[in-house]
This record gives sequence, structure tokens and C-alpha cells, in this order.
Amino acid sequence: MLWGYVVVKVGSPATLSCRADGTPEPSIEWLRNGQPLEMDKLDSQSRPIVLSEGSLFFLSVVPGRRSQSHEGVYACMARNSAGKATSRNASLYIAGKTVGMSFKLDGHASTEKRKRETLRLSV
Repeated sequence: MLWGYVVVKVGSPATLSCRADGTPEPSIEWLRNGQPLEMDKLDSQSRPIVLSEGSLFFLSVVPGRRSQSHEGVYACMARNSAGKATSRNASLYIAGKTVGMSFKLDGHASTEKRKRETLRLSV
């Protein structure tokens, strides 16, 4: 199962791994920020895909509104008739998101977009 954190550049692919075995074969469900990941509520252009072995694949990670951004804390849950098991969390961070900045020079207002630089350390 997965754990830790992943930092991905905007527009790059990403895979969060999840493998489970059991008898009968377990089904895999993904959680984002503690809630079931509802694929049908995500934009079809940026919707991740659950691969056959259970991993979650993002063709192109996107920032955006809270509900549409891929950034978040993910976990996978395997379930069969014997019960369920949930992985440890993995945080997906998006590097290179643009943020708006406003400033004044000589009395003139200006707006500039720059990439946010971040450093995150998980222990």
C-alpha cells in the first residue's frame, strides 16, 4: 500500500500505488481527504483512473478549486467479505502552482503572476 508524500509538477502524470490481495479478490476504493473519491463529480478531462491492480493514475495533475484540485491526502481501502483494510495516507502536493500578487510601484497598481516556491518536509 502507499505512504508518505508525492510532489508533482503541474501538468505532469502521477501514480499512487495500491495493491491488495485476498480471497475473494478485494475491491479497491480511494479516499481523498478522508472522503470517498467520487470520480463522477470530477472534471472528465482531469479525472484520475483506477488501474486494474488498484493504483490511482493521474494523466495530468491540476491545481484549481478545492473540489477540482488533485492536491490532497489520499488513502486506498481494500474490501472483501472478510473485512476491510485501509492504507496509510499519502499526500499529493502540486509544485509550480501560480498565485496572484499585487504591488504598487511609484503610485501605479500592478498585478503579476508567479510560481509559488515551496519546501515541504514530512517525517
